[in-house]
This record gives sequence, structure tokens and C-alpha cells, in this order.
Amino acid sequence: MEESFVEFARNARARGHDVTLFVRTPVHSWVTAELDACGARWEPILDLEASLFAGAARLRRDFDVLLFTLLPLRGRLSLQGALAWPLRMIYLDETSLPFDTPQPGALRRLSYRMMQARLSALACCSGYVRTRDAQLLGLDQIRSPGSAGPRIQFNAIVVESTRSSCGAAGKLDSSSR
Repeated sequence: MEESFVEFARNARARGHDVTLFVRTPVHSWVTAELDACGARWEPILDLEASLFAGAARLRRDFDVLLFTLLPLRGRLSLQGALAWPLRMIYLDETSLPFDTPQPGALRRLSYRMMQARLSALACCSGYVRTRDAQLLGLDQIRSPGSAGPRIQFNAIVVESTRSSCGAAGKLDSSSR
């Protein structure tokens, strides 16, 4: 798994993007060495999540795009991203865990509606996950390029609305805007 994050950071940096990875600690020394070598930054995610509003303010101030993966759609980081308008959010769902609540409560439905409104793109690892996430987010259909709502891509990331993919959070260079 760490190799994919390092490769992502390396590719984004090669394209001129600033990359900051918010990670769970401890981090393997070879990972930090590779990130340092390619010029990507990394920070403990707990530092960002420590304060809901301060974390959201930092995301809004310092980043253009938040790509999050291996975190829940209704978790603290996704809520911080949603509060950091106009930060663009991309969710990469790489897990096939079953839909945990057949009838989500009002608060959970509200959190999914908020994610529906804020996501620029959703990338899924399988057709099952794509269908499950569309149901969770209350999407009436799997949206196609150019339609309203988040773009949902199966087994790859193709994001037309953001014109770029950045690390866990990143600044787009001026040529990509």
C-alpha cells in the first residue's frame, strides 16, 4: 500500500504539483525517505483532525484539492473537507466492505447528502463499490461526464472537473487552473 502512495506523490511532483500526505503514524523510514527525495511533504493525520474547524480552515487556506482514501466518507477528514469550501474533494474508495446500515439514520443521511454536494469525483475499485457508494450518497444514477454531480469512475481515476489529481492534499500549479 505504501508503494502506491509514494508512486502517487512521485508522479504528482513530477508534474509540478505540491503534495502533502496526511498519514497515520508511525511511517516506515523508507517511505519518508522516498517522499523527501521527491519533494513531497507528509504530516500525521491526527494533527489535522485534532480540531475540526482549525483543520478545515487549514485545508481551505493551503490546498486546492483533497484526495482521500482508506478513510470513511462520513469521517472527520471528509467533514473537514466539506467545511473547507471551495476545496475540491475526490474520494478513492478502495474497499469492498458491505453497506453497514440498510436504513441509515437522519444524521448519517445528512452526512452522505453533504458529501454528494461536495465531491468533485468518486473513484471506485469495483462495480459493487460504485453501486454501493452511489446508493450511500443518494445518487439517482451513475453520473456520466458532463452531468451534474460527482463523476464516478470505475477502477481508475479520470477527473475532468478538476483537470488534475493531487496528493492527499495539494496545490494546483497555475498552468492547470
